[in-house]
Parts: sequence; structure tokens; C-alpha cells
Amino acid sequence: MDKKKIVLLGRPAAGKTTIEKVFFEGANPAVLIDKPLPPTVGLSTVAVPWLDTTVSIFDYPGQNMARVLDDEAKFMMILEQAFVVVYAIDCTRWEAERPDIQVDVDAIRAVTRKNGVEVELVLFCHKIDLLGEHELDGTRAAVKAWAGLQAVPLHFTSIAPGFLHLLYDAFYAVLGAASGEARQTKEILDKNLRDCKRTLCFISDARNAVLALASTADFAFPLLHPLPGFFSSVVAQFESIKADDKVDHVIISTRQRTRVDFRSLEPFTGRDRRLIIVSDDLNPVAIHRLSDAITGDFKAAFGTR
Repeated sequence: MDKKKIVLLGRPAAGKTTIEKVFFEGANPAVLIDKPLPPTVGLSTVAVPWLDTTVSIFDYPGQNMARVLDDEAKFMMILEQAFVVVYAIDCTRWEAERPDIQVDVDAIRAVTRKNGVEVELVLFCHKIDLLGEHELDGTRAAVKAWAGLQAVPLHFTSIAPGFLHLLYDAFYAVLGAASGEARQTKEILDKNLRDCKRTLCFISDARNAVLALASTADFAFPLLHPLPGFFSSVVAQFESIKADDKVDHVIISTRQRTRVDFRSLEPFTGRDRRLIIVSDDLNPVAIHRLSDAITGDFKAAFGTR
């Protein structure tokens, strides 16, 4: 299994640790919104399996940004073997922090160029959900224009319901270059959703971390707001049933007639993977057919490992 290293940088309270917890460790975003994490103290590191790659995340506290960027030797140690630096920006503080952000970006580039380090710099403009309607378009345009001048890839992200898919899309774009399985998995999901309406599907692992996600353009993401707790309880029951009775496929309908399809992909991949489909359009037969089609593609692509 290949090993890849991501360095998370950004100003204080930009949301770096929350981003890491939600995407890589499967933390419930609703809990982190209600109870924000305390500021990171010292360098935080975690290594997690992600599809066919082991990803090591180095989360450096924003309070020490200026200090670490001024210490070239220390910064080079942090960047050692990294393939990407994700720099998080709190979009609600864009105007106030723009001068400092420019200094940071210039410093990162200067150090990497001077030392001949090939590492990609990617910007996550985070907490986009906190911008009011009258602020959203202006801030997005301003950040896009600035990122364009820097020639740096830019993604708008959030962990809030209705926006969470932006975070997953951003990391798929970053990690797609690092993982062949990531690209194939996303392509399988996108292909099978092409003719669907109001439907989302994702692949999760034993930690309940989302490994890949795809949705139709008209999917109502607010549907997911009450579902994280529901998913956790149902997945736990599903795993219990699967262990006792060898059941690997369950379809559930909520009172709002949202249908949720759970299917174990372990028989086809040899690893603990779950396919979860959420739809308020597909009937039980249609969602079953979609699940069969995706499962068939996974079996053809990856086989039993």
C-alpha cells in the first residue's frame, strides 16, 4: 500500500483539525458544529488507510504559522515526503486575514522553490456556509480572483449540511492523483448516477469515514442533516445482523419516504467497505437495481482481494 503525506496549514481557527476529523476519521460533522474542537496545540499527526493508500496528515497549529515559516529548517522537516500542502482559509475572515494569507503563501512557495521541493499547494476556502446570501457571491469572486493570480487550485468547503459534499469533492480532487482506486471508485459512482434523480451514494469503511461520494445535481443535501445519528445506529444494527445471519444487503424507508440502501462490499473487495445509497426518488426495486449495478462494477474493477 502506497503512503502519502498531507500537510494542513492555515491561520488560527480556520478549521484544519475539523476538516481532518470529518474526512479522514469519520467524525460526525453535526457534533463538531455544536461542539467545536479546541485549538490544536503542537503538531498533530494521524495516519489512516484510505482506499489503496495510507494517508499521513500533519496538522500544524495556526498560532505558530509565522514561527514555522520563518524557521526554514523546521518547515522543511514538516514538508519531508509530503505530496501536497492544503492551506485552509476561514472565508468569513477573508478580508481581515488576506495580507497574512498572502505572506504565508509567498513564504511556502519561496521555501519550496529554494530547496527544490516538489509539493503542490492547494487552498481550501472553508466555512462557506457561514457567509450570508449577500456576502457569498462577493467573497467567492474575490477569493477566486486572488487564487487565480496565485495560480493555486482552490476549493470552497464546509462541514455543514447542504455543503458537506464540497469537502469530499475537494479531497477527492487532491487524493485522486495519489490513489488509482480513488479515481476508479468515483468514476463508478458517477457513471451509475448519471440517469438518476435526487439520489446520493457513498462508500464508507469500518471507521464510518466516507471514502467516495457522488450525487445527482438535484439531491437535497439538507435531507442528510438528521441522518448522521440514524446512519450510525442503523450501520451498527446492520453489522450485527450481518455477523449473525450473514445478511449483506438491507433497504430501509424513513417516514419521509427517503430510502436508504446498505450493502456490504466485503464479499467483492475483501475489505470492510459499505455502499450506502440515499434517495427520495427511487422506489425499492429501482434502488435495489442501482445497488446491484454499482456492486457489479466494483466486482469487475477490484475483484476479491
